[in-house]
Amino acid sequence: MGVTIGLFHEDIAIDSNDLEGEWLTHASKVMLYSELYADCLFYRDELKRKLEYIDATLYLDIRSNPKKYGFDAKPSEPAIKARVTVHPKHYKADKKLGLANKDLNMLIEIKRSFEHRKASLSGVVSLRITGFHSEPRNNIADLRRQKDYVQDKGHKEKLNKSRRLKKRKKKKAKE
Repeated sequence: MGVTIGLFHEDIAIDSNDLEGEWLTHASKVMLYSELYADCLFYRDELKRKLEYIDATLYLDIRSNPKKYGFDAKPSEPAIKARVTVHPKHYKADKKLGLANKDLNMLIEIKRSFEHRKASLSGVVSLRITGFHSEPRNNIADLRRQKDYVQDKGHKEKLNKSRRLKKRKKKKAKE
């Protein structure tokens, strides 16, 4: 099958100038690689069955024709298994299975990359919404405003406290 790295690098990348387009195409990209994963899984399972068939066929052939495979007497189980393992048909099928497993593992990582891509898209959108890319602000002016507010708030509290005290004194004077 053969999954190549160049195939998905462009699909993983995020164009920060087209966030809406990235969100709209994200699900279809995930689906594309999910289908590819399913196909790869099916292909790998087919290769497993083929390898099992080859091994069983070789085993039966060795068991029924031991002289054809270089055995003088009845071969033992470990000897037959060893002969099956080194047979060219087994080796070729096992190599294909190994490559299919590699492709499958690659697609698992691609699917994981798309999960990270989704989180990254969410993060970039959040940053845009909160004004991360907005114009810089004058922090000194902000601090002055905050200080004035705190001082003003403190002044109001003192004023309210003195008003309450005056009301209490008037009540006591009337009594």
